This record gives sequence, C-alpha cells and structure tokens, in this order.
Amino acid sequence: MIEKAALAVIVAARKLKPYFDAHPVTVLTDQPLEKALEKFDSSGRLIKWAVELSGYGIQYKPRPSIKGQALADFLAECTYREESNPGLWQVYTDGSATANSSGAGILIISPNGDEFEYALKFTFPASNNESEYEAVITGVELARAAGAEHIVLRTDSLLVTNQVRGEYETRDDGMARYLERVKADTSKLKSFQIECIPRSENNRADALSKLASSSIRNVSRTVLVDIRTAKSITETVSMVGDIEAETTWMTPITKYLLTKQLPEDRSLSAKIKRIAARYLMFEGELYRRSVVRPLLKCVGPTDAELILTEIHEGICGHHMGARALAHKALRAGYFWPTMLHDSRAKTKKCKNCQMHAPVIHAPSRDLQPVLNPLPFAQWG
Repeated sequence: MIEKAALAVIVAARKLKPYFDAHPVTVLTDQPLEKALEKFDSSGRLIKWAVELSGYGIQYKPRPSIKGQALADFLAECTYREESNPGLWQVYTDGSATANSSGAGILIISPNGDEFEYALKFTFPASNNESEYEAVITGVELARAAGAEHIVLRTDSLLVTNQVRGEYETRDDGMARYLERVKADTSKLKSFQIECIPRSENNRADALSKLASSSIRNVSRTVLVDIRTAKSITETVSMVGDIEAETTWMTPITKYLLTKQLPEDRSLSAKIKRIAARYLMFEGELYRRSVVRPLLKCVGPTDAELILTEIHEGICGHHMGARALAHKALRAGYFWPTMLHDSRAKTKKCKNCQMHAPVIHAPSRDLQPVLNPLPFAQWG
C-alpha cells in the first residue's frame, strides 16, 4: 500500500510538474509516506521516487476526513481504461539459392498498413534452407528495430516452420545453430507466431529473393539491397582494451563511502572524513546532499566541461557570465568543487564573448593634465 501511495504521488508530480515547482504541495494520506521516503535503506523503487520527490516542497499530513478520500477512491475505481490494442506486424520472408549466388527477400507490413521491402544478397555460399533462415533472422531483426513487439512471420519453407515450432528435429549442426539464433531473437518479443503459406501467397518476398540472388542491374523500381558477407551464426570476436578509470576529486570520497578506505596523508584523511557526510552513493553514482535543493549529481572534469559548453553555447545557451553559468549548472542538478573557477575560465576562452562584449572606453593609462593652456586659449 505504501508503494501504491508513493506511485500516486510520483505520477501526480510528473503530470503536474509546473504546479509542483511553483507552489507548496500538501499530500493528505493515511499511509506513513514521509517516513518511508526518508529512509535510504528502503527498496530500490522507493529510493528512486524519494530522489525525484526531494526536489519539490511536499508536506505530508494525515487525512482529516473521509469525504475527499471517497471522491478519490471513486475516481480510481471508475476510471475508464482503454484496452491497448497491440500492433501486429506481418513479416513475409523467402530465400533463394542458385549456382552462382544466393539471396533472400523480406516484406514487412506495419499495423498501419505501411509496407517495407528489403532484399539480401549473400556473398558466401549458402543452401536454400540457410537462405530461408537468414531471411527469418533478418526479418525479425528489422521488425524489432522498427518497434515491433507482436510479429506474425509467414514463409513458404515447411522445414523452417516446423523446426521453429519444434515439430521437426534439427540433425545438422548448422541448422541447429540457426534455430538457436531464431529462438534467441524471438524470445525478446511479447508474442511471435510463424506460419507456413503456399508459394503463391508469398510471391512478393519470392520476387525480392530472386532479385537479390540474380545478376540483374537495371531495375525500374527502387529496392533496398543489402550485401551480407558472413552468416548470421558466425561468431565475431571483438577486441576489448583495458580502460583505466579516471582519477578525479570524487575517487577518495567514493572509496571511503564504499570501503572505508582513506588516503595515507593524515590531513587529507581528516578532510575526507569531515566532508563525507555531505555525500551519498546511489546506484553506483556519487551525489551531494543539499539543504534546500535536491540531490546534486557529482561529475568529473570531462563531464563538467561538456556541461558548461552545453549551457554556455549550446542550443539554448546565450553566453551568460561566469556566476550565472555556475548557478545554472547547479540548478540543473550537477556539482563539482571548482564550478565558479571553471565557469570563469570558460567565459574567458569563449571567442564570441570576447568579440561581442561591451567596448571599454576607459583610457588604458592615466590622463596627463595640461599645465600651460595658453596656446589653446581663445576669445569668444
């Protein structure tokens, strides 16, 4: 019940964000929300909501009367919920293999009726069944990339259909690896069906597969043809290099909060112990506590430079001064110790700020008084 009440508050804060930012908000509830949201050792969901709600001036009070709550319960129970109609994507695939080359054709139809034609040309030797599996794998990937969650795949290959359904056994190692790849891709969908249809109903995908596997160059219509140089079941090994973590001002504080590890310098150790109470770790990130502001995310020099650049000369930047730049970065929810110093350095290095700054008319040195003005004196 506490999580449901907290969810109601967080949804209201997201929907009515301008009102929550401009006015103090009082929440009337019979649940101990205030105590639950103040504990950082609660469940992960409540911690996320507590961090988000800490930016608003919300005051929690016990519910004085049942009249207002009765209206809220009535609205919650009688709210019309529109049943979501899952969008069903239709994918037609067909593979083709000849003596010279092989290919596959894919036709994707969205729930709105939009059609997408796609052709694959394989430079590696592939049998007809392998071409069918390549078409199925690529069709599912393309539909998922377009946002499909419910897919009905139609193909004219009886072998592929029955193997995916589990009605046929896969004795060949290559077919077994293809089947594992198809099951791994379709497991990420909410629903998946595969149907075997006659070749006459799959003529468009069949034409695309023959187009990709043939050597025709002049075609009157535009069809996207992709050339595949390796099979989908071919394992690729990527080289991963060791990346050393950047040592910043947050490193000793993070080590102390996580492992109680202190540096060898006594003065620095005493300083870390003194300032560690102002920080906390949340989901692997360091945050700074604030009295009147929400939790501020601590960033390093690299991220700080990007933040100042975006605020100062980004899309909505108007080349503000150093103090305004530092305060705006602070209001955006970021913190690092040298905010004002870095803001001054940023404004001094900005070319546009130097070119369009107000012109200084004061002389560069002191004026020398004229002791003998007689040559310049005149009548009238």
